[in-house]
Amino acid sequence: HQQGLLQQGKAPPTADAQVAAAAKPPGDRCVGVAIEDARQPVHIMEASIRNFCEAGQPRTVFTKNETDPLAEIILDVTAESIRIRSRSCTGDCDARMDACASCKAVARNRGFWKHIAQKSYMIDCVMLAHVLLHGSSDEAAQHIEMMKQRDYFQLGYSGSDLATILQKPGKMEKIRAICWKMECVPALRRSDSWQRFYDAWLTKAPVRHSCDLEAEAHALLSSQLSEAIAAGRARSMDVTLAAKIAAGALQGESLVQSLITSFLMKYKSGLQAESGRYKTSSQHMDYDSLADALASLGRSADVDSLLRIFRVNPKKQIKIDPWMPSLPQSFCAEDAVLRRNVELSLGLLKKAGGRCHLILDETCWSPEYTLLRGIHAGKDALVGGVWCSQPTDSYALLPPNTVKPPVDKLCKLSLHCVMKHPATKKFTFEICCLPRPSTATGKDTFLVLDSILAQATAANGGLPPLGCAFDGATINGAINRVFLGLAAPEERAGTQFFVHCKVVRPELKYWPFGCLYYKNHLLTGSNGAFHIQKRLSLQLASGCKVVVLGSAWCCLSRLLAQGLPHKSYCCVDVQSDKAAVQRLSVPWIAREWACLGNHVMGLLSGLLASISTGSSGFTKKEMAFNGLCLYYMMLLHLIDNKFTYGKDWAHYTLAGVTIRNVCSQVAHSVTMCLTELEHKQLQEIAIEEHFSTPSLANGLLGIARSHCKQARTLRDMTASQLEGPCTDKCRDPMSAAELVKVSHVALATAVDFWCVISENQTPDELVRQLVEWWSRDGPKFFQCEAEATEDAGGCLDPDMVEITEELGGPPVQDCGAGNWG
Repeated sequence: HQQGLLQQGKAPPTADAQVAAAAKPPGDRCVGVAIEDARQPVHIMEASIRNFCEAGQPRTVFTKNETDPLAEIILDVTAESIRIRSRSCTGDCDARMDACASCKAVARNRGFWKHIAQKSYMIDCVMLAHVLLHGSSDEAAQHIEMMKQRDYFQLGYSGSDLATILQKPGKMEKIRAICWKMECVPALRRSDSWQRFYDAWLTKAPVRHSCDLEAEAHALLSSQLSEAIAAGRARSMDVTLAAKIAAGALQGESLVQSLITSFLMKYKSGLQAESGRYKTSSQHMDYDSLADALASLGRSADVDSLLRIFRVNPKKQIKIDPWMPSLPQSFCAEDAVLRRNVELSLGLLKKAGGRCHLILDETCWSPEYTLLRGIHAGKDALVGGVWCSQPTDSYALLPPNTVKPPVDKLCKLSLHCVMKHPATKKFTFEICCLPRPSTATGKDTFLVLDSILAQATAANGGLPPLGCAFDGATINGAINRVFLGLAAPEERAGTQFFVHCKVVRPELKYWPFGCLYYKNHLLTGSNGAFHIQKRLSLQLASGCKVVVLGSAWCCLSRLLAQGLPHKSYCCVDVQSDKAAVQRLSVPWIAREWACLGNHVMGLLSGLLASISTGSSGFTKKEMAFNGLCLYYMMLLHLIDNKFTYGKDWAHYTLAGVTIRNVCSQVAHSVTMCLTELEHKQLQEIAIEEHFSTPSLANGLLGIARSHCKQARTLRDMTASQLEGPCTDKCRDPMSAAELVKVSHVALATAVDFWCVISENQTPDELVRQLVEWWSRDGPKFFQCEAEATEDAGGCLDPDMVEITEELGGPPVQDCGAGNWG
């Protein structure tokens, strides 16, 4: 370029010579704080920092308003060392120092230390679960000892719940506790590195194995197969089959369950047989377990080859196709499928052209995606995601080749609707199952039931179901108000079914409720008598109030002297209906002055049972009388305490939502008295038999198998066999005039009884207070919706226990039995 300028007569500009700057000596450059340097305070956290970096630095995602302890820190990992550097480091430092002041400051930050300690503990817990499942007992003991020697444990920064985890009985309980701890971290808090660490190391075994024996069998099979592959002993078919199980193409837990049931559990009995004849694998086989496995695996060439290897007798196999077209297919049922489900269920229940009862309830499942064979029109699909009415936003049925389905769309709750025969709870068929997000509202649930009732009515020639049972959860508040006749016409406007309903109000005193009719057909409801009994019982054990009924207070402590189990007294399992009824049962209530209030509570509980779960022992007129007495006593309890204690009345009174739930159940039962139906057969408990603790896929398979077995049993039965009487009591429906007459007697009886248990209270004064309160606050009290805070989340616990009527007699010395009458 310069030569070209010279040829054109243009001289290039003269540039000054550039002198190279002297490079800084290596000692003047900041390379960060080495965690191995014993002179640095951060050296005591070396093990945790190294553990964090070797795990891929699984970081937490913080919002803009939160402080990230690692935001200003860079962990520089090399083959020789791990160094801590500050993002504001300029690279310059004093020649006498190894790192600049900025890097040293972030390395000394105690918030950084605690955050790294928590992360290291989390990593060690995940690895502990892996070792417990796949390692030996010695390896697990070594890992636990290593965790106790870690810096985070010695310094008290983390690991405080390690002892709680280790106290769990058995390996599987420990693994479940660890997995639950990790899965409780919201997905929005997990960074990509954190999620990759979970995907690689967090075991999914706790949702597949129910005991340590299954876990050990799983680990043994896995280790033997890996050793066989490494040694070259495994055949190609074995590796292919194992790969399909690992990838989810074959459901591994059912296969392991079948193997264990077939061989391990019956091995000892086979050896001790009197006959010396060698038993083949078919004689060891449990064909019920095999049917479960085949329902999950499906029938393919690989499965048939597996059956031939185990020499399974094909003639003894239980042939069950859970997706056969002659059975209801409830999962994500659209309108056309829903109508067909109703038609099939009515035919199976021998009620074609008649009216059956519906039950609606939510249950929780272990969140995971699982492959189900032939679930969707004979095609395979991944289930486990949430359902949406818009197909583009629905993740309930995904193609089998979906890569990494979104974790934030996993389903934990599903809404189920089953149809049952009104004369027996033995046979139930599910007609609709919708996996829903946790953000579903009461209005969503109301519209779902409205659609189900509309399709069920259309499928039955315009004849509606008898009604619907549900629990008293807040999400069912709109449904409860409609069946009680409390919903405004605007709430029913725009619906498919309820818009055609009308409300007829009986002429009962101080009665805000009405009877719901679809055209000329009476509809009945029920909001879960067992749940109400439990909530009524827990009011006495809350510890924050002393319930006073009239002038008598309630105290559970005296019941211990009568043999009340300590676990029931301490509410070890707050969801146990059995323990709830024990706290209200007469055999544990002494006949002394300190237990007068408990006797009154026992009476209220008995009245509630007589109109619902124990209805078979009473006539319709007796049930109407008992229910109305209970209703008026609830009102008198509320009014009496308000006038007696003034602004402090809530400290001595049952919670408002509990009183409303009891009165709602009374209203439902009074409506049932206008029919010939058996009250106990219309309760919500029947649907609990559909629920358990496995994944959604296992629940669908279990329900499908239950449908198959019930259909096989019903095939040989007649309609008259299902219509048998449940009691020898009269079941003639009451007239409206009879109901009014009974209500007058019930009101007078309730007032007289309340005066008996109250000090210085007269019937005239009590009635005056009732009239004054009713004219001011009565109807408005029942229009209130249940407070969301009072609907405890523990009610979704999958370990909830529902009791049945088959209960024992009164206790003598054995605290484990009782008379719940």
